Order: sequence, then C-alpha cells, then structure tokens
Amino acid sequence: WYQRRVRGSHLAGNVLGGLLAVSSFFYNHSESTRVQWIPPLRESFSFPLLLLQTLLLSRTLRNGPTKSRLACLFLATLATVLPWQFCPFALFTQVLSLFAAHTLFRLDHITFVLDTVCSAFLVGAVLQFFNPMLISSLYLASYVALRALVWWRSKQNDLVGNLLTLSWRLLGEKNPTKEGTTKDANKIIKKNSTKKSSSLTTPVTVRSVLEDGIVFVTLTALYKVTSGYLLQLSDDAHIFNILRAKFTSYGDFHTMLYTCSPAFDFIGAESFLKLTLTLLLPV
Repeated sequence: WYQRRVRGSHLAGNVLGGLLAVSSFFYNHSESTRVQWIPPLRESFSFPLLLLQTLLLSRTLRNGPTKSRLACLFLATLATVLPWQFCPFALFTQVLSLFAAHTLFRLDHITFVLDTVCSAFLVGAVLQFFNPMLISSLYLASYVALRALVWWRSKQNDLVGNLLTLSWRLLGEKNPTKEGTTKDANKIIKKNSTKKSSSLTTPVTVRSVLEDGIVFVTLTALYKVTSGYLLQLSDDAHIFNILRAKFTSYGDFHTMLYTCSPAFDFIGAESFLKLTLTLLLPV
C-alpha cells in the first residue's frame, strides 16, 4: 500500500492522489491480489521491484534524467530481471506504453530511459549466463524497434530543420536591404542550431501514427523471428501457446497447467461489477 500511495502522489502531483490510490486498493483488495491463491512463483519476488521500476521510470520522464535517477532506474530494472526469467514480457508491455506515448506526445527524454533499462536488461542476461530467452525476447525486439524509430524521426527532423535554415539563409541573401527579414532568418537559424531535442517538433498526424505503428511492428517481428531462428530457440513457445489456448480449443500440458488456475482465467463479470460499485471504474 505504501508503494501505491507514493505512485499515486507522484502521478497526481499531490497527496490526495496517493490517498485515493490507497483507498481504491483497500476497497478492491480481493480483485487486486488474484495471484495470492496460487503457489509462490518467481514473479512474486519481482513484482514489487517492477512497481518500483515503473515509478522511477515515470519520475525520470517527468522530471528529466539525472545521474542519480538513471542509476536508480538501472538498479531497479536489474533487480527485477534477475529473479524472473519471464520479466521481458512485462517490460515488453512497458515498451508498448512508451511507444504509444512517444507516438502521440513525442517524449523528450525517452532515449535516456530506453537505453538505461536496456543496459540493465543486458547486464541481467549476462549474469544469467547469456540466457538465450532474454536475447531473443519480445522486450529486446521492441526496444530495438522503438530505438530505431526514435532515431529515424530525429534524423527526419534534422533534415527538415536544415532545409528550413537553408531557405531562410537564401531569403536573407536575396533581400539584404530588408533588415527585418535578415533578423528573422538569424533568429530561426539560431533556434534550430541550439535546439537540444528535435523530437518535440515532429508533427503528430494520423499518417505519422500509422507510419510509426507499421515500422514498430515490422521491426519487432523481424528481430524476434530472426533471433529465434539464429539461436534455434523455442523455449518461450509455451507462452504464446497459452495465449492461443485462451482464444481457441488448443491445449497441451503447459497450457492446461496454467489455465486450470482461476488466477489465469478471464476476468468475470462479477469483478467488473465490484470495481464499479466501489467507484474505481467510474473514477
């Protein structure tokens, strides 16, 4: 509950947000801890660390990267990865969230966050004796895709900025008698040369969102398929088989081992009713 209060206060910007988060947890405790009825698994040790890691990540994005924040984010990510072999799937959903946020709002410090988390992830892979499941994981595939996408957009913005600067230079040379035009050209040139982050200037349109989505999905799938083929890896296939079993009639030993537990079943209508009566869903 303490972590939820801190996270709520940080995201809301005041203590009231933390109190609201803690109250929501207490009144919906039975729906918040569905896994308490199953035997302790490896993720039971990593889950509190994952909450801390997401808190540090959001704090870094909001307040900007510093050496201390990046160091704490690195250590929290490493501590999350080491006890939990399937942690990449949780980090993959984190990258999906960062991708959606960056596509719509052009996050300023996303490269620092991505590189720090990935560095900790790779160190964890080394400490796990180069675990091939981490090297060919969906997280690393999505990281490469998002990092390439951010780099591509920044280069695209640099090209537009250079063309704009060149146009204003030519305009100033063609009209040397117009003092206002020359001053405007110098202002724009100085603005483009001193700008630290070009990702914020990228216009967000329906076309750009579709382009980002196609590039991200394509690069992620390409990395995943290629790395799996080169490493001859099929150890994580049962994860996808669980998803397959949830929506089809497919079943094997691993899928039945997981799906027989209520904690891994679909959320029933009763849960949504309880969440509505406590005003969690409406709020």
